[in-house]
Amino acid sequence: MRYVLGIDHGFQGCLCLFDRDTDAILLSPIPVRDGQQTSRCLHLEEDTGGTDYDMVKLAELLGFAAEHADWDIVAVMEETQLQHRQGFSNIKSMASLFRSRGMLESLCAVLGISLYSMHPTSWKTKIGLIDRSKGKAKSKDEVKKAALALAHSLRPGEEFYSADAAESYLIAKVFSEHYAHTVPKKLTPIVK
Repeated sequence: MRYVLGIDHGFQGCLCLFDRDTDAILLSPIPVRDGQQTSRCLHLEEDTGGTDYDMVKLAELLGFAAEHADWDIVAVMEETQLQHRQGFSNIKSMASLFRSRGMLESLCAVLGISLYSMHPTSWKTKIGLIDRSKGKAKSKDEVKKAALALAHSLRPGEEFYSADAAESYLIAKVFSEHYAHTVPKKLTPIVK
């Protein structure tokens, strides 16, 4: 398998198409649109103040990545973890993350792209963002800053517009270096 699609999902998330042969990358933010999600439907009215995932553009992006890779591609996404904070905003953000994960899983399945998951602590330890031996955990903000710095040091000329973009690249890189050997050689597309 030549290409790895690293996914850092969420409203500020990013897709990173990583070419294992040339080390080239292509970054794209997770597409969103104005509107407000309710329990039944997405309301696309002006001035609702809400944002939701743009499933059509997301499907187009994944399809483009698969076609560009000549279907020689796998996707890898960080597992979504429950956060132990209290409050309504945490419930909303966790619901949004699980929803985006479900959308990405569905779209990958429809397109025939194998999707793998990595535990956040696992991939961050493998690339050196977290050192479990020291005992003291870094804050989420410290890890995000370290991810951005590491991505810039690995790819000095690359413009990582956010820590999420850097993390999508690092997820693809860790998978490529540590897990790619477990993937079948080439996939057969379901949809073209």
